[in-house]
Amino acid sequence: MFGKSSAVFFTFTAAALSASALSIDTPEKLTQCNTVKLNWHGKNAPFTLHVLPSCESGSDDPLLVLPPINATSYDWTVNIPSKTGAIAFAIVDFKGNEAYTDEIDIGKSDNTACFNAASSSSSAVPTSTGIVTTSAGVTPTTLIVSATATNTPPAPINVGSGVNPGSGSGSGGSGSSGTSGSSGAPSASGAIANTASLVVGAVGVAIGFFALL
Repeated sequence: MFGKSSAVFFTFTAAALSASALSIDTPEKLTQCNTVKLNWHGKNAPFTLHVLPSCESGSDDPLLVLPPINATSYDWTVNIPSKTGAIAFAIVDFKGNEAYTDEIDIGKSDNTACFNAASSSSSAVPTSTGIVTTSAGVTPTTLIVSATATNTPPAPINVGSGVNPGSGSGSGGSGSSGTSGSSGAPSASGAIANTASLVVGAVGVAIGFFALL
């Protein structure tokens, strides 16, 4: 019925399908915060494991996506509450082939340790570190800066008040340093008065000198 060329074609197709075959086993049981071994079968590593919600949830977004795995099994701690309902698993290989499990319910348990560990790790405040050295570069010191710290802007400067040259505080706008006259500099009226008195005295001396002649 089939010619030689057809036999070769089907043999090649079967070999190709066998090489790209990917499947994942549905676990027998899931229990909240317990560990389950997930197994799949394929050759195109690495694999990405997805935890999917039930079809009845109406959501297309995965509940969890694990980092790429080079093995064909994974020990997963069921860190999804039992009230979530049924879930399924999907495995995707390096070439984009996909395989799915059947849906399975998460069994109830009094064990909530996996949720407490997840919440404590997510609530940790991230910090940034850097190396601070002195000008001589003798002793390095690690500086830890909290990510929640905010930069306090400098206080605004009152430009119109000026700076009192005779004051060491440099706080413009205060009653002592913001007055119109500077206590450390001679006034212009005093200088004029001194000059006038010197001129009058010189004129008086000259008149007396000519009177003696």
